Amino acid sequence: MHRLRVDEQGSHSEALLAHLDELRIAVHVEQDRYAALAARLHLANVQFSRRDYQRASDMYMQCVEESRELADRQGEEKALSNLAAVLAALGNHPRAIEVFLQAMSLAEQVRQRHECLCALSLCAALADAPRSPAAGRRGARSLAL
Repeated sequence: MHRLRVDEQGSHSEALLAHLDELRIAVHVEQDRYAALAARLHLANVQFSRRDYQRASDMYMQCVEESRELADRQGEEKALSNLAAVLAALGNHPRAIEVFLQAMSLAEQVRQRHECLCALSLCAALADAPRSPAAGRRGARSLAL
C-alpha cells in the first residue's frame, strides 16, 4: 500500500476518501489488522491536517489501543507521538509532554533513535512554550510525524 499525502493545495477530501478506501480494503477484503492500523493512522493524520483535533485525538487513541493489542511497538510509538502533537495543538502541554515521554520510551525500546530525539526535542520545546491554546495550535501543525 502506498501512503497518500495531502498536496500543497490541501486536498484533504481526496486524501480522506483514499484512506477510508484503504481502511475498507484492509479490514473487509484483506482482513489485515496491521494494514488497517496503518490506514487509521493515515486517516488520523488527515484529520490533524484539517485541524479536526478531536477526531484526530480519538483516532490516535484507537490506534494506540489497537497497536497494544497487536504488540506493535512501532505503531504504538507513532500513534503516541501523533497523539501528543494533537494534545499540544489543543494547548494541553503537560499531557502532551507525558505522552511524548511514553513515545520516547517506546522509540528507545525499538531503537528508533531519530524518533526518540524528535520526541525529546519536542518535550523541551513544549516545556518552554506559552500556555495559551492559540499558541499551541500555531506551532503544533507541523508536529505530526
